Amino acid sequence: DAASLSAHVPAIVRMLEDQDWHVRFAALETLRQVDAASLSAHVPAIVRMLEDKDRDVRAVAVETLRQLDAASLSAHVPAIVRMLEAKYWDVRAAAVQTLRLLEAASLSAHVPAIVRILEHEDWHVRVAALGTLRQVDAALLSAHVPAIVRMLEDQDWHVRFAALETLRQVDAASLSAHVPAIVRMLEDKD
Repeated sequence: DAASLSAHVPAIVRMLEDQDWHVRFAALETLRQVDAASLSAHVPAIVRMLEDKDRDVRAVAVETLRQLDAASLSAHVPAIVRMLEAKYWDVRAAAVQTLRLLEAASLSAHVPAIVRILEHEDWHVRVAALGTLRQVDAALLSAHVPAIVRMLEDQDWHVRFAALETLRQVDAASLSAHVPAIVRMLEDKD
């Protein structure tokens, strides 16, 4: 359990320097089970793993940062936002899901970067981005309605569904110009 692991966090963190990516990955997976207080002193080592040569290690490093409270996480947002440009979909999806944990005011500064990844080729990333956009203030989200409405035409039903869920956060006046697209979506057989 988390309490018994806490005593061993320094030893686990040292494993992040191992030559084998499997060991680094396993160390990060283990750290995901530790409480935020025990993890906080070792966050710099976890953030360094965002630059690891292995994509699985980078993805789980981002996921490990989710253990932090929103205030602690906000100090590392620039590194997480850089992961939105990662080559691999799983790293991008993990990054955008981690940003979801920020306070709405902190998240709002990164909305343009999140909206940009709505065009990512992998549907997992698009769904994660839409889920994170649901955490944004409705007034700010209204400015991005056209980009979200475009997702109603996505080939993947998961994305179309997530787009509709995100549009539910927007006021009716902002949606009025997009009613035809929304109605077409309601006629979708998926």
